[in-house]
Amino acid sequence: MHDSYYSDNDIDRILYQYYKANGGCLMGNPYEGQYPHCQLLLDMDTAPLSVAPVITSSSRYGYGLTCAAYTQAELTYPYHLDLRPSTVLRKGADMITKQGIKVRYRDLDSQYLIKSGNPAFTQLILPGSNLADLLLQTRAFRVRIEPVAEEKHLHTVQVLREKSLGSEIQGKTISLEELPLMIDLCRAAAYAVKSYAMPEQNQGTD
Repeated sequence: MHDSYYSDNDIDRILYQYYKANGGCLMGNPYEGQYPHCQLLLDMDTAPLSVAPVITSSSRYGYGLTCAAYTQAELTYPYHLDLRPSTVLRKGADMITKQGIKVRYRDLDSQYLIKSGNPAFTQLILPGSNLADLLLQTRAFRVRIEPVAEEKHLHTVQVLREKSLGSEIQGKTISLEELPLMIDLCRAAAYAVKSYAMPEQNQGTD
């Protein structure tokens, strides 16, 4: 049987390398194949941010991993946002369902499928912050913002390493060069939604 605990801890080692170069608080041992995997905690004195492996799929032979960065934001109203790198298949589905919105900022509309429960707020924050510019540096990450459980104000801000092109499973590792951009995206997404007054609107869940 494939022992995922030991062979799939590349992300843990990348987190350790980042920790050695940039600091933070590293929980776990990246060289012992432990489960749960390591967790890197940053910005503890301001808005805590967590970076860790997350399971995306599992089978009798092991499980697939990707890397995710998390933080939180307190917002006036419930808000949903999903920014996902666009593919031909997703573009086709969007043309049928018409769930995506346009923000008309540089090439963001062609590079990402944008779903939001509050399009007016999304069209305000993306061009008005550096989040869009960071997104256009890569198509490797997915950004999600959503309320926590039944909370109206507390939201989770999540950046995931997106599915690798040509791969059947989500990228189960992340490079040391990509990790700083993932962290910057998470910080920028939280800052963007907290920096503008949100118009009240009935929220969807897509």
